[in-house]
Amino acid sequence: MIKRIILSLLIIAGVSGSAVMGTQALLSDTAALTSNTFSTGTVDLRVSKTGSTFSTVSTAGYTSGVRPGQTKFFDVYLRNVTTDVALSLSGQATDITVTDITKDQVVVSFTPVNTDGSAIVGAPIATATLAQWETLLPYGYPAEYNLAQSGTQRYKMGITMNSGITVDGSAVFNFVFTGTEVVPAQ
Repeated sequence: MIKRIILSLLIIAGVSGSAVMGTQALLSDTAALTSNTFSTGTVDLRVSKTGSTFSTVSTAGYTSGVRPGQTKFFDVYLRNVTTDVALSLSGQATDITVTDITKDQVVVSFTPVNTDGSAIVGAPIATATLAQWETLLPYGYPAEYNLAQSGTQRYKMGITMNSGITVDGSAVFNFVFTGTEVVPAQ
Protein backbone atom coordinates (compact mmCIF):
# COMPACT_ATOMS: atom_id res chain seq x y z
CA MET A 1 0.00 0.00 0.00
CA ILE A 2 2.80 2.40 0.84
CA LYS A 3 4.31 1.54 -2.49
CA ARG A 4 1.05 2.56 -4.21
CA ILE A 5 0.93 5.84 -2.31
CA ILE A 6 4.53 6.64 -3.22
CA LEU A 7 3.90 5.66 -6.85
CA SER A 8 0.76 7.83 -6.93
CA LEU A 9 2.68 10.78 -5.46
CA LEU A 10 5.44 10.36 -8.05
CA ILE A 11 2.92 10.28 -10.89
CA ILE A 12 1.16 13.40 -9.52
CA ALA A 13 4.52 15.21 -9.16
CA GLY A 14 5.54 14.25 -12.71
CA VAL A 15 2.26 15.41 -14.25
CA SER A 16 2.34 18.66 -12.23
CA GLY A 17 5.95 19.36 -13.24
CA SER A 18 5.17 18.73 -16.91
CA ALA A 19 2.22 21.13 -16.76
CA VAL A 20 4.34 23.88 -15.19
CA MET A 21 7.19 23.41 -17.72
CA GLY A 22 4.77 23.20 -20.64
CA THR A 23 3.12 26.43 -19.56
CA GLN A 24 6.47 28.18 -19.28
CA ALA A 25 7.51 27.02 -22.75
CA LEU A 26 4.46 28.67 -24.27
CA LEU A 27 5.39 32.13 -23.01
CA SER A 28 7.01 34.25 -25.73
CA ASP A 29 7.52 37.82 -26.88
CA THR A 30 8.44 39.51 -30.19
CA ALA A 31 10.04 42.76 -31.30
CA ALA A 32 10.29 44.02 -34.90
CA LEU A 33 12.85 46.08 -36.81
CA THR A 34 10.76 47.74 -39.53
CA SER A 35 11.25 49.94 -42.58
CA ASN A 36 14.60 48.50 -43.67
CA THR A 37 15.59 49.79 -47.11
CA PHE A 38 18.86 49.02 -48.83
CA SER A 39 19.78 49.96 -52.39
CA THR A 40 22.77 49.14 -54.52
CA GLY A 41 23.03 52.71 -55.77
CA THR A 42 23.78 53.81 -59.31
CA VAL A 43 26.71 55.11 -61.26
CA ASP A 44 26.43 57.99 -63.70
CA LEU A 45 28.99 58.25 -66.52
CA ARG A 46 28.66 61.11 -69.02
CA VAL A 47 30.45 62.02 -72.26
CA SER A 48 31.36 65.28 -74.00
CA LYS A 49 33.43 66.51 -76.96
CA THR A 50 34.06 69.95 -75.44
CA GLY A 51 34.23 69.37 -71.68
CA SER A 52 31.42 71.85 -71.07
CA THR A 53 28.18 70.06 -71.98
CA PHE A 54 27.94 66.43 -70.89
CA SER A 55 25.39 63.95 -72.22
CA THR A 56 23.91 61.16 -70.13
CA VAL A 57 23.27 58.98 -73.18
CA SER A 58 25.28 59.96 -76.26
CA THR A 59 26.85 62.84 -78.11
CA ALA A 60 27.60 63.24 -81.82
CA GLY A 61 31.06 62.02 -82.71
CA TYR A 62 33.60 63.27 -85.24
CA THR A 63 33.87 63.22 -89.03
CA SER A 64 37.30 63.61 -90.57
CA GLY A 65 39.60 62.34 -93.28
CA VAL A 66 42.48 60.17 -92.10
CA ARG A 67 45.03 59.06 -94.69
CA PRO A 68 46.78 55.66 -94.64
CA GLY A 69 49.60 55.73 -92.08
CA GLN A 70 48.18 58.86 -90.46
CA THR A 71 46.79 59.32 -86.93
CA LYS A 72 44.35 62.07 -85.98
CA PHE A 73 43.42 62.94 -82.42
CA PHE A 74 40.10 64.10 -81.07
CA ASP A 75 39.04 65.24 -77.60
CA VAL A 76 36.74 63.08 -75.49
CA TYR A 77 35.77 64.00 -71.94
CA LEU A 78 34.29 61.54 -69.49
CA ARG A 79 32.66 62.65 -66.26
CA ASN A 80 31.82 60.46 -63.28
CA VAL A 81 28.83 62.23 -61.73
CA THR A 82 28.63 59.59 -59.00
CA THR A 83 29.70 61.09 -55.68
CA ASP A 84 30.77 57.99 -53.77
CA VAL A 85 32.55 55.59 -56.14
CA ALA A 86 35.42 55.70 -58.61
CA LEU A 87 35.00 54.01 -61.99
CA SER A 88 37.30 51.81 -64.02
CA LEU A 89 36.73 52.23 -67.74
CA SER A 90 36.00 49.87 -70.60
CA GLY A 91 35.05 50.58 -74.17
CA GLN A 92 33.38 48.96 -77.13
CA ALA A 93 32.95 49.89 -80.77
CA THR A 94 29.42 49.22 -82.01
CA ASP A 95 27.48 49.59 -85.25
CA ILE A 96 30.70 49.33 -87.28
CA THR A 97 30.48 49.79 -91.04
CA VAL A 98 33.65 49.60 -93.11
CA THR A 99 33.83 50.22 -96.83
CA ASP A 100 36.74 48.86 -98.92
CA ILE A 101 38.91 48.37 -95.82
CA THR A 102 38.80 45.93 -92.91
CA LYS A 103 38.15 46.48 -89.21
CA ASP A 104 41.73 45.35 -88.56
CA GLN A 105 43.09 48.28 -90.58
CA VAL A 106 41.66 50.92 -88.23
CA VAL A 107 43.23 51.44 -84.79
CA VAL A 108 41.46 53.41 -82.05
CA SER A 109 43.32 54.56 -78.94
CA PHE A 110 42.45 56.50 -75.79
CA THR A 111 45.04 58.34 -73.72
CA PRO A 112 44.27 60.34 -70.58
CA VAL A 113 45.69 63.87 -70.85
CA ASN A 114 45.84 66.98 -68.66
CA THR A 115 42.88 69.38 -68.70
CA ASP A 116 44.79 71.66 -71.10
CA GLY A 117 45.30 68.72 -73.49
CA SER A 118 49.00 68.30 -72.78
CA ALA A 119 50.43 64.84 -72.31
CA ILE A 120 50.59 63.20 -68.91
CA VAL A 121 54.07 61.72 -68.68
CA GLY A 122 53.82 57.95 -68.43
CA ALA A 123 50.06 57.88 -69.04
CA PRO A 124 48.86 54.52 -70.36
CA ILE A 125 47.26 54.14 -73.77
CA ALA A 126 44.29 51.85 -74.37
CA THR A 127 44.65 50.84 -77.99
CA ALA A 128 43.09 48.18 -80.24
CA THR A 129 41.80 47.68 -83.75
CA LEU A 130 38.11 48.19 -84.50
CA ALA A 131 37.81 44.40 -84.74
CA GLN A 132 39.21 44.05 -81.20
CA TRP A 133 37.08 46.89 -79.82
CA GLU A 134 33.93 45.02 -80.97
CA THR A 135 34.28 43.14 -77.69
CA LEU A 136 33.96 45.21 -74.52
CA LEU A 137 37.59 45.78 -73.52
CA PRO A 138 38.82 47.10 -70.19
CA TYR A 139 41.26 49.96 -70.66
CA GLY A 140 43.59 48.23 -68.22
CA TYR A 141 44.72 51.52 -66.73
CA PRO A 142 46.50 51.40 -63.36
CA ALA A 143 44.32 52.39 -60.37
CA GLU A 144 45.56 56.00 -60.39
CA TYR A 145 43.87 56.43 -63.80
CA ASN A 146 40.43 55.30 -62.66
CA LEU A 147 37.80 58.00 -63.10
CA ALA A 148 37.55 59.52 -59.62
CA GLN A 149 34.24 60.09 -57.86
CA SER A 150 32.72 63.37 -59.11
CA GLY A 151 35.70 63.57 -61.47
CA THR A 152 36.20 64.58 -65.10
CA GLN A 153 39.01 63.29 -67.31
CA ARG A 154 40.02 64.51 -70.75
CA TYR A 155 41.22 61.91 -73.25
CA LYS A 156 42.79 62.03 -76.68
CA MET A 157 41.06 59.55 -78.96
CA GLY A 158 43.47 58.59 -81.72
CA ILE A 159 42.27 57.18 -85.04
CA THR A 160 44.98 55.52 -87.15
CA MET A 161 44.50 54.11 -90.63
CA ASN A 162 46.90 51.27 -91.45
CA SER A 163 49.70 52.35 -93.78
CA GLY A 164 49.03 49.29 -95.96
CA ILE A 165 45.66 50.63 -97.15
CA THR A 166 45.87 51.28 -100.90
CA VAL A 167 42.24 52.10 -101.70
CA ASP A 168 39.80 54.79 -100.69
CA GLY A 169 37.86 53.41 -97.77
CA SER A 170 35.94 54.46 -94.73
CA ALA A 171 34.97 53.35 -91.27
CA VAL A 172 31.88 54.48 -89.37
CA PHE A 173 31.31 53.36 -85.78
CA ASN A 174 29.90 54.29 -82.39
CA PHE A 175 32.03 54.01 -79.31
CA VAL A 176 30.38 53.08 -76.02
CA PHE A 177 32.16 53.85 -72.74
CA THR A 178 31.39 51.77 -69.67
CA GLY A 179 32.27 52.78 -66.12
CA THR A 180 32.37 50.01 -63.52
CA GLU A 181 32.49 50.66 -59.79
CA VAL A 182 35.92 50.24 -58.26
CA VAL A 183 35.58 48.31 -55.02
CA PRO A 184 37.75 50.00 -52.37
CA ALA A 185 40.53 47.91 -50.83
CA GLN A 186 39.61 46.67 -47.38
